[in-house]
Amino acid sequence: MRKGIVDFWRVGLWRRWQLGPFLLLAASGMSAQAEAPAPKPISFSHQVRPILSDKCFKCHGPDAENNESEFRLDSFENATADLGGYAGIVPGNPKASRLIETIHSNDPEDVMPPPKAKMTLSDEQKAILSQWIKEGAKYEKHWAFTELPESVPVPESKHPSAHTPVDHFIARTLTDHKLSPAPAASRELWLRRVSFDLTGLPPSLAEIDAFLTDESPQAYEKQVDRLFASPAYAERMATEWLDVARYSDSYGYQIDRHRVVWQWRDWVIRAFQGNQPYKDFITHQLAGDLIQGATQESKLATAFNRLHGQKAEGGSVPEEFRQAYIADRVNTVGTAFLGLTMECTKCHDHKYDPLTQKDYFSMAAFFSNIDEFGLYPYMHGDTIPTPSLALNKPGQEKQIAAHKAQIVRVEREYGSLVFSSTDQVLKPVISQNYSKEKDGGRALNGDHAIRLDYPQEKTRRQQPMTASLGLLVTEKYERAYIYGQSQATLDAGYRGITMMVEDGKVTVKVAHFYPGNAIEVVSREVLPTKRWIDLTMSYDGSSRAEGVRLYLDGKPMPTEVRYDTLTNKIDPNKGFKHVVIGAVMRDKGLKGAKLKSFQLYEAALDPSQVQALHAGAPVMQGNGQIVAKQEQLQAARKKLYDLQDSIPRIMTMRETAGEPVKTHILNRGEYNQPSEEVQPAMPEIIKDFVVLKQQNNSAANGASARRQNRLDFARSITHPDHPLTARVAVNRYWQMFFGTGIVSSSEDFGNQGAVPSHPELLDWLARDFVNSDWNLHHLIKRIVLSHTYRQSSQLAVLSTTEQGILNEQDPENRWLSHYPAEPLTAEMLRDNALATGGLLSRRVGGSPVRPYDLAHSFKRGGTSKGEGLYRRSLYTFWQVNGPSPLMLTLDAAKRQVCAVKREQTTTPLQSLVLLNSPQFIEAARITAGNVLAVFDAAPQRIEQVVRLTTGRRPSEKETQVLVDLYEDQLSYFQQHPEEAVEFLKTGSKVADPKLPPAELAAMANTVLTLFNYDKTLIKH
Repeated sequence: MRKGIVDFWRVGLWRRWQLGPFLLLAASGMSAQAEAPAPKPISFSHQVRPILSDKCFKCHGPDAENNESEFRLDSFENATADLGGYAGIVPGNPKASRLIETIHSNDPEDVMPPPKAKMTLSDEQKAILSQWIKEGAKYEKHWAFTELPESVPVPESKHPSAHTPVDHFIARTLTDHKLSPAPAASRELWLRRVSFDLTGLPPSLAEIDAFLTDESPQAYEKQVDRLFASPAYAERMATEWLDVARYSDSYGYQIDRHRVVWQWRDWVIRAFQGNQPYKDFITHQLAGDLIQGATQESKLATAFNRLHGQKAEGGSVPEEFRQAYIADRVNTVGTAFLGLTMECTKCHDHKYDPLTQKDYFSMAAFFSNIDEFGLYPYMHGDTIPTPSLALNKPGQEKQIAAHKAQIVRVEREYGSLVFSSTDQVLKPVISQNYSKEKDGGRALNGDHAIRLDYPQEKTRRQQPMTASLGLLVTEKYERAYIYGQSQATLDAGYRGITMMVEDGKVTVKVAHFYPGNAIEVVSREVLPTKRWIDLTMSYDGSSRAEGVRLYLDGKPMPTEVRYDTLTNKIDPNKGFKHVVIGAVMRDKGLKGAKLKSFQLYEAALDPSQVQALHAGAPVMQGNGQIVAKQEQLQAARKKLYDLQDSIPRIMTMRETAGEPVKTHILNRGEYNQPSEEVQPAMPEIIKDFVVLKQQNNSAANGASARRQNRLDFARSITHPDHPLTARVAVNRYWQMFFGTGIVSSSEDFGNQGAVPSHPELLDWLARDFVNSDWNLHHLIKRIVLSHTYRQSSQLAVLSTTEQGILNEQDPENRWLSHYPAEPLTAEMLRDNALATGGLLSRRVGGSPVRPYDLAHSFKRGGTSKGEGLYRRSLYTFWQVNGPSPLMLTLDAAKRQVCAVKREQTTTPLQSLVLLNSPQFIEAARITAGNVLAVFDAAPQRIEQVVRLTTGRRPSEKETQVLVDLYEDQLSYFQQHPEEAVEFLKTGSKVADPKLPPAELAAMANTVLTLFNYDKTLIKH
């Protein structure tokens, strides 16, 4: 340590920097000598920033509050600040820069990274930093946070067979490294490759033969157009999107009940089939309910935001999980559309990217403003978490309108009648008097409820009713249950009718599922304490908040409406036939209160009747004309309600109709530690040029003067110049075709993400995509019609010199000198087997199915029958805690969270599944049977099954090996006929009895072998 340096440098910066290493490994061809000049100017974005981000920002980055030191390297101003006569970086002078001194130090107390980090810097890394400082230590905005260029010139190249501009970008990189593109793959291989990539299915032999004979210049493009037109294309694209959307057919967590959301999956299929512009695809899923003239389809799309796991276990805190759902939406949108690791900012400012905790919760405010409860009902499994959308069939909207018109007419007629009573007393269906008990009433302890019998079928939302209680309340309760016709509050989603005290005020809920499908009315005044009162509530059966009234001592109580969204049944589970008073399951009761009396009427008493009830006088029934009209009205409402209850619903987004839901920064991300309130806003790093710049953005037309919503958010991120959305999208689709994105970290475009292998190509593709009106077909054609995509995947086609360069400089084939062969996905492997055998069902859409392997999953269930066993894997029932074992073994995503890239593994279990799964055995024997029925000689049979499984004809060597295998198997099964018969029983399809069992079993095993063959498993 130099003399004269203040302790702040040692203690405040270096000694405190114990948790994070200092510098990142970065590619450079520079000399190993630290101060050697670079042949080219150092790129801050591609060489320096990765070092600082990966090794420095953890302790010296944007997260100032949680840094290990006050010294920061995330900006020029911070890095060059005067620290008392010295600076970490002195532009133009590496020797005067304390940073350079410490990375070259041999003193274990001084050297960076510190020994405890167990990392060292290479000479090349040190040279990069030294040269960068020598050149002026210029900082640049991270490449992913810069506006998308208005245009990107296509470079000139000497590509021998360029088909699209993509090839010129690739050729320039190859030329820089003394490489050339590989020759094109055969037509059969290209067609098989593109068929799997665009449809997830193999081409048929007829399609292959037609392509081989098409000599037109448009032959390749015609094949792509044919594939686009196939429903299988939409299914393939939807399969990829289900991973992104964390789609599942169950709620997850411990109970993991089934849920019905497949209608959203079918919307995705329709969107891809219609080639919906990608910007609209985004907008509809984020904010389809807010689009002007929103349709059922656009509202359905917003189920995307609700596909996270949801909780139902008793004892859970609703607010904790409501916040978890909001966080999931923020994280999913950040990953899927922006390539940002937003989850890193929930508890503190981002350690690597310029994202703050306030950015996180400001973004969360876009996705929290809905009538949502943190738990779905533990009881009432048919209840859809709110907000929800009724999925009307054609004609049902007209039926609903007609029923509503009828109700309005009868209500008008009823309202014109003047109430008059008869001499007949209206009797309550329940009447209890506890006034003769000790102290004038029944003591309530808050734990044990008074349960009074009441037929379950009476709790219908068309049934008018009035409940009146004589109460003595001893305190101002924060929360206490008074009375209800429901089994529970939280655990039942408040299904039924409940009256409670909350913050001293009376609240009445008439609910299917609170709050998004419910009525809630609240008294404006606090409930009186320490005196006997008569508390009365009436509900008129209208499913409207105006039909709920509160009375105190016979007089109307002023009330306010919190929710008025009831659209479905309120009756509890079958078998529940009680009115519950004073306490309820797993909620707080009226501890210390007393109950003197209780009456329940099956009528909505009018004010004069309520006054009579309070006065202890008989409640007289209305005249016959009034009673008749009430019955007519109740019957008209029942017709509407029965129709509404018959219509399936799905979770969607719907802005709350009342005051916006408040969003707060949560201290350390804890749900119960709210601090500063925030408003919806884009992250600072990308909002400046986006929100107010777009002419057709509602933010530019007044949104800045009002609270912004999800539609503003969606329009902002689909602005033509947005730095992230188009780049992230084209990168993910590039990854779909080449296995790895131009940015290999497709989930992270931030400072910790990978540097683009072809940055100009990424920007050109993104701008071209935007200019095409976000046309996915246009983008895909640019890629799959290129020579880069058509290339052979065989490294052997390259020269020995080129192979040496690749082995040394590009072992991962990031420069794409040849096509990167990738394994088929789990869905492709299964669907390919079904298609090969002619078993695959081509029906599109519908409810999920259960193939054979789900009988053995962690969450076991029955299997489907008939067609359900042979539907595409896209439709396999996806249980979060017990997904398809076959799919998981073959590397399908678990879908618990948003996933934009699947992990690839190679394990013996995969071969075990492919050789022994009933699905593959059955497909193999059906394939074998089809071949045996047509071809007699073994070589012809082998050629056919090779064509069916690999899309090409076998070589002589392959034919001989497979013929030998077949004959060996045939000999075995001829000697063990009982094993052949048993083997052929696998699966639901019955083997053709006309075929010799030994031959069929032998050929089936040969097909199974081909299902495990490299040329079948790999997309060459």
